[in-house]
Amino acid sequence: MWQQIFLKIAIMGAAASIPLAGGSVRAADSEAKVRVLVVTGGHDFEKAAFKKLFATQDALDLSWASSENQESPFVNTDGWSYDTVVLYNFKRRLSDDARTNFLELMDRGVGLVILHHAVAAYPKWPMYNEILGGRYFLKDQQFRGRRYDRCRFEHDVRFRIEVVADEHPITRSLPNFTVHDETYKGQWIAPDVDVLLATEHESSDRPVAWAHTFRESRVCYMQPGHGPTVFTNPDYQRLVSRAIHWTAK
Repeated sequence: MWQQIFLKIAIMGAAASIPLAGGSVRAADSEAKVRVLVVTGGHDFEKAAFKKLFATQDALDLSWASSENQESPFVNTDGWSYDTVVLYNFKRRLSDDARTNFLELMDRGVGLVILHHAVAAYPKWPMYNEILGGRYFLKDQQFRGRRYDRCRFEHDVRFRIEVVADEHPITRSLPNFTVHDETYKGQWIAPDVDVLLATEHESSDRPVAWAHTFRESRVCYMQPGHGPTVFTNPDYQRLVSRAIHWTAK
């Protein structure tokens, strides 16, 4: 009996000292919230519906930044306190300082969730392809010794999503489900990413969500995320929540 008590105390003590992403250390308190920065800008979206995607997730401490009319939040990362970043921006530019800071956050293990059109968040920054684990081609171009046509997209598609990684923490025990959303086709997808979700719909690449590790950071990308019809989908909401928590470690 006493051995069991001592073991329990030792486990609790070890858990209290676990370092979390972002370089901070805090107790493993079930009430502690994941600190999330959501970055938007460069693409129209239904703001109220998008924000409701996160509204029911009590375990998140959310902050918002728009790169539409202000500098990138990565220009100055002094005092950075976020565990993970959700990118929902499109065709933005990053200064040299912002690029350096972004990579430093990856070295610190800050998580990254990339949703929908943020697949093309920083098209002028080649390193973003490595961070993302993929590339969306905004025009015909050469890439890695091969010519790619401009990617195609299609609105208002009803398609079935298959869970192909049923042991991954983001997708474990989730059922296959159907969404009404926008599809992308013709992307480059890194061969070493872990594909989480896939579809057989002809207007889409087969992988529609994947995860991998870049430097010290966990990264997850999800193709769905165009509008309210998917924002209100309970399976999609669960996936986004799990992706945030998984990337935040």
